[in-house]
Amino acid sequence: FVSAHFLLWAGVAAQSDSTADSAATASASIAGGIAGNAAAAGASATAGTASAAARATPPPPPTRPPTPPPTPPPPAPPRAPAPPINTVHGRTEKARLLQATQSDVGGERALHVLEELSGLARSPHLTPEDKDHAARNLNERAGALIKSLSTLDSPSTLYDLAKLLSWADAHMNEVLAPSQTALVSGLTVFCQRLLQSIRVESRPGHTEHPLQEYLHLAAETHASDRCPPLMGGAEGTSQTAYQSTIDNAQRSIDGFYRVSAAMGALKAAAKGRGNDRHREMLAEARRAGVSADDLKPFEQALSDREAAVADLKARLAEVVQPVHASDRPLTQHQLEMLQQMVDEADRKRLYDDDHVAMDEGRLAMREGQRRLNEEYERSQRGDL
Repeated sequence: FVSAHFLLWAGVAAQSDSTADSAATASASIAGGIAGNAAAAGASATAGTASAAARATPPPPPTRPPTPPPTPPPPAPPRAPAPPINTVHGRTEKARLLQATQSDVGGERALHVLEELSGLARSPHLTPEDKDHAARNLNERAGALIKSLSTLDSPSTLYDLAKLLSWADAHMNEVLAPSQTALVSGLTVFCQRLLQSIRVESRPGHTEHPLQEYLHLAAETHASDRCPPLMGGAEGTSQTAYQSTIDNAQRSIDGFYRVSAAMGALKAAAKGRGNDRHREMLAEARRAGVSADDLKPFEQALSDREAAVADLKARLAEVVQPVHASDRPLTQHQLEMLQQMVDEADRKRLYDDDHVAMDEGRLAMREGQRRLNEEYERSQRGDL
């Protein structure tokens, strides 16, 4: 009985538990449905609001996608190491140094060789020993060349010495440093020869071209500053002596120009018309200082022209004289002789030397022709 009662109680309890579980499940399902409906209603409301906002606000502009950064180029392949610069340029300049040191000291390329050695002595591609060798050879050559040109006496060597001294003065530095004695000696010789040449070319009888060249050389080498201290005597005296030499040379050049101009005018007058112009230019040439020897040919030419004019006037006066001697008509022969002389005088331009004589001959010719015509007319009328 107890067992049966116990089983009955257990069954009722199990059924109660099952009923309770079913009620809980149903309650949970209802609650979940209510919550789901509420959530759906909220989502629908939110969606409606968003749709309205979307209709009210214009859509944003489309955005471009960002540009990707450029791709870096691939790294260059490693280059082979360049040979040391001394091995490339050094060999070339070493050969130039050898050629320069073995060339002659003088000659037309003397300054070119000095320029070459001056550059090699400062080259960054030569060893210190090679640069010292170039500098020593440079100074030895410069000193020897100055000494050599100082012992030669000719106009060409004077120009070469001037160029060398000017070059040495412009390139004097730690590389080019010839002995001061050689420079002073060369400059002294140059100044002495220059002034001597100027004095010689300033004398009468010389042409202006060499003197102009020497004055130009003096200006180029700044001899007015460098030569007076080497002329001896006090500073003021030497400067005065130098300037006096230059002034005399300039006056000589001015005289050369005057003589040249006077000679040109005289030559033109000797070829032109009229002895008066020839005579005037001859006097002007004497005043300009033209030498007597240069004037002799023109004086002789003028004398010959004057003699020819005098002879022409005398012969013209001879044939004109019968016209003035009487009123009788000229013979046919006299008229022909008068015509020939007037034509000759006109051809030889007697009018340029004596227009009075020329006019007299022409008037006599007209008068002789008039008389002959009148005589012919009278003969035709029978008045003779």
